[in-house]
Amino acid sequence: MTIDLKPEHLHGAAFRLLTAVVAVTFIFSATVTSFAYSNGIKTVTVTDGLRTRSVSTKLDDPEQIVKAAGFALSANDELSTKAFSPESGGIITINRAKTVRVIDNNKIVYCIGYNTLGNTLRDRGFGTSENIDSDIPLEENVFDGMQVVINRAFPVKVVADGEETTLYTMGSTVSDLLDEAGVEVGDEDDVNRTLTSDVSDEATITVDRVEYIERTAKEEIPFETQTETSADIFEGEKEVVTAGVKGEKELVYKDKFVNGELESSELVSETTVKEPVKEVVKIGAKKRPALIIFKNGVEPISDLDVPSYVKLDSNGVPKNYVDYLEGAATAYTNDPQTSTGRKPQQGIVAVDPKEIPYGSELYIVSKDGQYVYGYAIAGDTGGFIYSTNNIADLYMDTYDMCCEWGRRDIAIYVISYGNGK
Repeated sequence: MTIDLKPEHLHGAAFRLLTAVVAVTFIFSATVTSFAYSNGIKTVTVTDGLRTRSVSTKLDDPEQIVKAAGFALSANDELSTKAFSPESGGIITINRAKTVRVIDNNKIVYCIGYNTLGNTLRDRGFGTSENIDSDIPLEENVFDGMQVVINRAFPVKVVADGEETTLYTMGSTVSDLLDEAGVEVGDEDDVNRTLTSDVSDEATITVDRVEYIERTAKEEIPFETQTETSADIFEGEKEVVTAGVKGEKELVYKDKFVNGELESSELVSETTVKEPVKEVVKIGAKKRPALIIFKNGVEPISDLDVPSYVKLDSNGVPKNYVDYLEGAATAYTNDPQTSTGRKPQQGIVAVDPKEIPYGSELYIVSKDGQYVYGYAIAGDTGGFIYSTNNIADLYMDTYDMCCEWGRRDIAIYVISYGNGK
């Protein structure tokens, strides 16, 4: 006999009987569950990729629970127990170890990975997505035998404005790195690398701040000195005829400063503001006479009168003369006629006309101060010029005077040079 247990067919005692059975079943189930918990039995779900198994167990150790669920573990496999507790069970996830071949800057390294490539590289110390570049997306899961080529960021130093900044890059241009460091490059600044060049290894980029400043300076222009020989001035003396005046010029320089320090200067322009004035100096050619002290009462030997325009100083020598000569002199007498036709007399002297032209006015004294021959005219010559080194031969009235004179040194003051006649 078949009993129809559909609700609409249950009435009276039958419905009450079914209700009692369901209630008893629920109570039994709750009692069994409560009994299981009270006896340390819990349900654990083990996940291995796409495979999942649940076990009821008193075991607390995750590895023993996984083995009880029928899963075998390799040496490098890992268990994730974030959702598991020994008291209440939960979920244990098996992370199977994968061998990954990493080519790191041409160096081959084998490592163990579990989930994504990015996490594997990070956990194994290769770096994060911020400082490594991979030929395989970092989001992909690793698998046994995976081979990946990575480029790691390298440090680049940027030195500018007295500061040093270290950046990490996997390859950038110099310009991009300077932008990243916040360094602006002016038109005049010097960078040790071309801005458009690539930086592919460790390097130091140096920016030198360059500034050009123009400055104006004034500089003296020295004057030239022109010298002229003057017979009116004694040797060793000079006379400034026109005083020299320094000129002035304006110079414009372009100074180059590198990082605030002066490195070089370039002359841009030069302008003469004031021309210098040449100095004219007369240099004495007049021989300085010897200091002669005459013996008291010495009278001139010459019979010629001293012209009024010849002024003698207190020592008895001319104040004004054009030349001064020194040399030895002898005396002669009884010459019937001079070579110029002049009458022989005391005051007419014989000379070498090549040195002292005929007609020259002279004033002659002995250097020892014993004699003053006096005013004389160069009007004669003789054979002495061929055989002696005399400068003159003085005419005397008597032979005794000649003998007394002998040969002695004289000083000749040339009042004027004659015309040779």
